[in-house]
This record gives sequence, structure tokens and C-alpha cells, in this order.
Amino acid sequence: MPLLPGPSSDLAPATRTWLRHLLHPAVAVDPALPHRPGPGAAERRAAERDVRDGLLRRVVGDVVVAADVELGPAGRAAALALLMPPGAVALGATAAWVHAGALAGVPAVLEVAVEAPAVRRLQRDGCGAGVPVRATRAVPPAGDLVDVGPLRVTSPARTLLDVARASPQRTARVRRALLEAGARPEAPAPAGAQSRERDAMTR
Repeated sequence: MPLLPGPSSDLAPATRTWLRHLLHPAVAVDPALPHRPGPGAAERRAAERDVRDGLLRRVVGDVVVAADVELGPAGRAAALALLMPPGAVALGATAAWVHAGALAGVPAVLEVAVEAPAVRRLQRDGCGAGVPVRATRAVPPAGDLVDVGPLRVTSPARTLLDVARASPQRTARVRRALLEAGARPEAPAPAGAQSRERDAMTR
């Protein structure tokens, strides 16, 4: 009976990535968790090679995870948190992606609310991951926010409202995505938010 697994092509991507990192400890990470390659060039090159080989896949920006790992809301939030300063809140289409994943579409621009110093830094430098950032100091009320994994995001109802305001043409898709993901965009929200959502949806 063989003591070792068969050819690497017979192994799941996470297992193959783990074996590669076992042989190359300089780039050792847990491939089943979202992570940003680095900080060194060797780690970034190894990650690029693993993406090309189909061992890793990109989640958002430069964040990667093992190709056979499916991320739920908490996993997507963990990936996004790697790109954001502490205390940041995900808004709009970015929050929709956390709640609903690919059904809502990977955000082309990260929409976040953060405190003033971090806003200026994000506007000047971005998140360093090759994805644009739209930052604001206008943090929604606490009643419109929920904690998902390590990240605070707008509730499904507030998320749908924000998408309807910013991109009316995407409202139907995002609403459908939230419903299919079980995120309940019609869940009760503060009275002010409910009235604003009705106004946005009837324009």
C-alpha cells in the first residue's frame, strides 16, 4: 500500500496548496482561509503561480483562497476586512456582495464608511490591492448595520436602499440576489430607513 498520495492532480486544490506550502515554509499560510499574499515578493510570486495552476482563486482585490473553498458571508467579510482599515463599514454594492456573493457581483469599487483620517488615506492611497475605493465619513445609523464575521456591513434592507439610490438599474438584480441568498432585504428596519427605501423604489 503506498504511503503517499498519488499524483498531485488527484488531490483537492487546498490539499495540493498545503503540500506546496509545507515544502516551502516561507510562503506558509492556511489556504482554506482568505489571505493576502505577502509581504515579500516570494510570497506574491508563489500566490500568482498557484492562481495560474488553479490551486488558488482570487476573492476580491488581491485576496486569495484555495480554489475548492466556497466562502459564505462570513468568509467574504473576512476577505474584505483584509482590505479595509479597522472600524470600516461596507456599504452599497460591496455590502450586497458580502450578503449574497457572486449573485450580487464582485464589487468593482469598494464602498466603505470610515473615520476621517482613514478616509483621507484611502482616497489618497486606495487599499493597495488593485481595486478602487470610494470612501465616506457618513456612517449609517447603528440600526442599519449588522456584524458579519469580522466586518460591519449595512443590513440587507439598508443595502438595497443604498443600491437603489446609487444604481437604480441594479436594484432588481441585487434584491433578487439578496432573496436567493436568504438575506431578507425586506427585513424590518428603522422607520426612517423604511420610508427612504419606499421613496427610492418608487422613483
